[in-house]
Amino acid sequence: MRMVYPASVDFTADGQVAVRFPDFPSAEVIAPDEMEAIALAEDALIAAIDGLMWSEDPIPDPGTTQNGMLAVALPIEAAAKVAIYQTAAETDRSVSGFAESLGMSRDAFRHLTDLTAPVSLQDLETTLALVGKRLIADIEHTNSGDLMYGGDDPIVVRPFE
Repeated sequence: MRMVYPASVDFTADGQVAVRFPDFPSAEVIAPDEMEAIALAEDALIAAIDGLMWSEDPIPDPGTTQNGMLAVALPIEAAAKVAIYQTAAETDRSVSGFAESLGMSRDAFRHLTDLTAPVSLQDLETTLALVGKRLIADIEHTNSGDLMYGGDDPIVVRPFE
């Protein structure tokens, strides 16, 4: 599954730029300009997903990115963590039970899937393999001519780190 979520870009009444995620109503960025709003969009998306994971709620699949919307991609590590979390959620076991089936404690599983915790890509790939999945990186061309309104192709946003 590609973990690229659509985001709308609007202007507030006072002229600021708002980025909102239809799949995550609580994820919103308001910034003084487009570049700052776009740079903060990934952080807002990660925070919304991380909150759902900590409360053990389901994570919505990405909606359709329509013309004029941003397509905000999760970083590869976050996408792997979400895939592991979603696999656990699809089972009829508790988080503890799922963690035990992987040979780890609940705390270790929570750390592994914590979107803010550093975890090696190798550990994520190993865990994905244990649940019958694999991580595939995808690099694609984007239209960089107009960052906000990319014509027919949505723009994949990854802020500089």
